[in-house]
Amino acid sequence: MIAYISGTIIHKLPGTLIVTANSIGYEIHVPSQYLEIEISQKIDLVIYHHITEQSSSLFGFKTWEERAWFITLISISGIGPKVALSILSSGTSDDIAKALQKNDMTFFNNISGIGSKTATRIIVELKNVIPTAAEDNQGELLEALTALGYTRKEVEPLITKVDSSLPIEKQIASVLKKI
Repeated sequence: MIAYISGTIIHKLPGTLIVTANSIGYEIHVPSQYLEIEISQKIDLVIYHHITEQSSSLFGFKTWEERAWFITLISISGIGPKVALSILSSGTSDDIAKALQKNDMTFFNNISGIGSKTATRIIVELKNVIPTAAEDNQGELLEALTALGYTRKEVEPLITKVDSSLPIEKQIASVLKKI
């Protein structure tokens, strides 16, 4: 399975980038905002390799969080990869989380391929699954600290005591002072 590609954009198609890495060109479906990147630019993409009986497709994202959103969205009955990409193209992860928390049917109804029944299904199935912004911050902070070599057991008790409204760098510094 392909999980990550670092390469150069050599061609763009609607909803798709062709990225060359080690002399191989990969066709990668991406959210629409990624299409603003110029040809010849270097790009790093976290990949979801979607395999069905009929096809094998690559979907690329700038962050692991976006990839996780994509996987969560396609797990909902009636949401395929193209609709999930449309949802991710409609706003940031925070915008989608806020729409879920506010039961904002209009947000989802304005996305091509989503009717009122599907919008309702998305809200019902994801409202209690999607973490709050504070939990997202804690996950990012935990990931940063474990990348620095600390164990989850060492840092988890300290993370909950950090002000999540601070920039991530200050949160990391705060935890490091307590260790």
